[in-house]
Amino acid sequence: MDKRQEVTQILLQNDKNIVWLKKKLEVNGFPSVDLYYLLSEKSKTFDSDIYDTIRSIFRNEGFISSESERCERFADQLIQVNGIIAHSTYLLNSNATEFIKDNLLDYREKKKLLEITEKIKNEFNSEMERIEKIIER
Repeated sequence: MDKRQEVTQILLQNDKNIVWLKKKLEVNGFPSVDLYYLLSEKSKTFDSDIYDTIRSIFRNEGFISSESERCERFADQLIQVNGIIAHSTYLLNSNATEFIKDNLLDYREKKKLLEITEKIKNEFNSEMERIEKIIER
C-alpha cells in the first residue's frame, strides 16, 4: 500500500473526508495543499513533510497507534471515566441529600435531579464511546 492509499484508507475507516483533513493541515501550516490531487492516482509524489504531518494528525486523533500507545490511551480514558463517575456521584449525592431532607421532592428539585442525571448519562456515554473506539482500532 502506498502513502496515498494509506491516507485514504485511514480517512474512510474513521468516517473522515478530505475537507476535514485539509482543515487539520491548514492548522498545521499547510494552507495550500491540494489534497484531492495529492490523493488521486494522477499524483506521482507525496511530499514527506505533508505525509509526516498527516500521520501526526492521525496519531493525535487516535486513528493510528502502536499497541503501547493504544494501551496508554485506554488507561488515560479509564482515568477520565473514573473521574466523571466520582464527580457525578458526588454531585448527585449532594443535591439528592439536600432535596430529600424534608421527605418531599418538589417540581424544581425533580427537574434539577433529572438534569443532573441526564448530564451524567451523556458524559458517561461519550467517554464509553471513546473507549470503544480505542479498543476497536
